[in-house]
Amino acid sequence: MWWPAGPRTSSSRTMAPPGLLLTLLLLPPYHVSGQQSGGSGKGKSPTQLLDSLLLSGYDARIRPNFNGPSVNVTLDVFINSFGSIQASTMDYKVNIFLRQRWNDPRLQFKEYNESLSIDPSILNKIWMPDLFFANEKGATFHTVTTMNRLFRVSPTGDILYSLRLTLRLACPMQLQRFPMDHQVCIMQLESFGYTTRDLQFKWNDEEGSMPVQTSPEVELPQFEIESVETASCLKVYSTGLYTCVEARFYLKRQLSYFMMQTYTPTILIVVLSWVSFWINMDAAPARTGLGITTVLTMTTKSTGVSADLPKVSYVKAIDIWMAVCMMFVFAALLEFAAVNFTARLQKVEVEKWGRRFSRKKQPQVQVRVQKRCIGIQKNIDDVPPNYTGLILVDSQDPRWEQMETNANENETSFTYKTMGVAPLIAEREEEVKAPPPKPAAPPGPPETFRDKAEKIDAVSRIVFPMIFLLFNIGYWSSLLAMF
Repeated sequence: MWWPAGPRTSSSRTMAPPGLLLTLLLLPPYHVSGQQSGGSGKGKSPTQLLDSLLLSGYDARIRPNFNGPSVNVTLDVFINSFGSIQASTMDYKVNIFLRQRWNDPRLQFKEYNESLSIDPSILNKIWMPDLFFANEKGATFHTVTTMNRLFRVSPTGDILYSLRLTLRLACPMQLQRFPMDHQVCIMQLESFGYTTRDLQFKWNDEEGSMPVQTSPEVELPQFEIESVETASCLKVYSTGLYTCVEARFYLKRQLSYFMMQTYTPTILIVVLSWVSFWINMDAAPARTGLGITTVLTMTTKSTGVSADLPKVSYVKAIDIWMAVCMMFVFAALLEFAAVNFTARLQKVEVEKWGRRFSRKKQPQVQVRVQKRCIGIQKNIDDVPPNYTGLILVDSQDPRWEQMETNANENETSFTYKTMGVAPLIAEREEEVKAPPPKPAAPPGPPETFRDKAEKIDAVSRIVFPMIFLLFNIGYWSSLLAMF
């Protein structure tokens, strides 16, 4: 390249400086191609394309179709995992892939015939729907190993935005039939700031697509997902009418866990309390210990069941079961108290009859003294050794035993007769054949209280199981009919 050094003539030319020539050679090729193409946009790199779209008057603060029709956002959800449903807090956890699709005419391009997958960092520079979960209690974005988000733009301006979330959503429950209940848990997606004039949500109900998909590996510990339904809803607030969509999960509680952990143990505890009906009523420590043990065990079991449930104001089916079982074991303990009290009345009655009998006048005994008597005191102490005659002695006097003990063949020989009764001891001289008679036991009442106590035990062995069986028939038939 040559540059004129002075006035242009046909004979005078000078060479361009070497530094300028080197600068021109080092210029990037696209600068040169851009000058040649005149900025027509053909052959733009993705970086140039995005810069031209976002820097040429694009305002992320304004929605697409401003002052025009509302933006339609199509939604679909893929449930990756369904966490445990907590009845105590009335919520559930779910891990989802949330996908949103909408059209932004300002992002149309013709340089490529396929969609561009772009780094999600660009999301801060474009307009996005202000979607939120209306019944959300807590949420977590996943950032391992990178932020789990996807952003894709098609040549027509259609945008696909997908992200992974773990949500803890509220699920109001009706627990009247717990644990044989059905629950409906809702996931509500709503616009926070845009009214229905600016933004509309709808489920992706195109042919061959499902708005809510569930992974085949999803399994709940206590529930079974019967069905999933989607619907549209509108939220009315003082600031306007807002778009809303919701997914309803119909859940059925599995009864096997509660049969093994609650119902079967409590049935065995109730049956165990009936064992006391076959234990001897005199074994008070054994029957009392068994009754108290079953009552305390039922109390502990009932407390454990209530700890996993919310403190609601209505009565649940499990509450009825635990209350009736508690009544049965407590009634078994009270039954022994009634048996023991009745049996003790027999002893009291016998003592009363004994006192009445002792107050009656006792017959006197005629004693014929033939030789010196040993062991007899008071009124017969002054009897001469060779006295032969009759004296009167009380038949209930314990000294008769003393006299019998001290008597032997060489020292004492006696005979005695009660009033109108044949002699009780042989009348052979100098020989004692039998001890003096003891007073007869007072006769008891015609039907003793001990018999009554035994009848109480016998009746309880039949009545308690029958009533418990009837309760089970009514309880299970009413609940299983609605399960």
